[in-house]
Formats: sequence, C-alpha cells, structure tokens
Amino acid sequence: KRTRTQTMASQPPPGSVIGDRIAELENSIQKLRSSNEYMLECPEFKEDKDLQDAVKENKEVIAKRIKLVEELREELKPHERRSSKKKIEDLENTVAQSNPPKMARKEDAKGAGTNDGSSNNQGFLL
Repeated sequence: KRTRTQTMASQPPPGSVIGDRIAELENSIQKLRSSNEYMLECPEFKEDKDLQDAVKENKEVIAKRIKLVEELREELKPHERRSSKKKIEDLENTVAQSNPPKMARKEDAKGAGTNDGSSNNQGFLL
C-alpha cells in the first residue's frame, strides 16, 4: 500500500498535467478544423443536411475547447512563475557551488591585519 507522500511524489507537477491537457485540446481542435475543411469541400455539402449539421456541431465544440484552453492557460500561469523562479534558484545554486570563494595567500594580503604591513593571520584569508 502506498502512502499519501509516495502517491503525491509519483504524480506529475500540476503545470505539466495542465500543459498536457492543453496540448490534447489543441490537437483535437486542429483535427476538428481539418474535418470541417474536408466536409466543406465535399460537392454534396450544400445538399447534405447531415454534413452541414456536423460542421455546425464541430464549430461549437471548437469554440468550447478554445475557451477551455484559454482557461487552462490562465490556471497554468502561477505554475509557470513558480517553475521559472525555481529554475532561477537552481541556476544560482549551481553557480554558487561551482564558484567557491577565492582564497588569497597571506603574502597577497599586504597588511591585511595591521598598519605596518605585517599580519596576525596565518595561512589563507577568505
């Protein structure tokens, strides 16, 4: 039996689920548009009530799906901002880890501790 934490950890982040749904809807919209183009080019379209009804129904479905895509894009915006912020933080952490503080040798410090040029520090300075 899986714990709640394990179940949550195995689920994709909300942004990717929404993004996948948007892609599915956009693909469906494109297929419906292609279908309409095909039916409109049929020579019997003007006389065939079923073809006319199908095109009308497809246009209604397309309009609903476009609206849903717009709503999902709005829902996705907060996830995109969080994702971008996380990417920036990860990049900053990577840079910080790959650029350790530079160490200066005692001789390079030239009077880092006293006015007379000598230093009480031994070894390296951070």
